Amino acid sequence: TTSRQDLQSAARLLKGQALRGLGRFDDAATEMRAVADANPLVAAAVRLELEDMWLQNNQPDQAAGAVRERTAERSDSRSG
Repeated sequence: TTSRQDLQSAARLLKGQALRGLGRFDDAATEMRAVADANPLVAAAVRLELEDMWLQNNQPDQAAGAVRERTAERSDSRSG
C-alpha cells in the first residue's frame, strides 16, 4: 500500500522535474531537496539527481554542494 508521505514525495519530485525542464533550477532544487529531507528512502537518489542537474547546467559549485549533502547522509546512516 502506498502511504500519503510517499504520494507527497512523488508529487514534489514530479514538480521538481517539471521545474527542471523549464530551466527553473533553483526552484527545482528546492522541491527535490524537500523530497530528500522528508523521505530517507529516496534521499540518496534525489541528491544524485540534483548533482546531475547542476553538472548538466555548468554549475559545478551547486553540484559539489549536492555531493557534500549526499556524503553527509552516508556518514549519518553509518554512525546511527
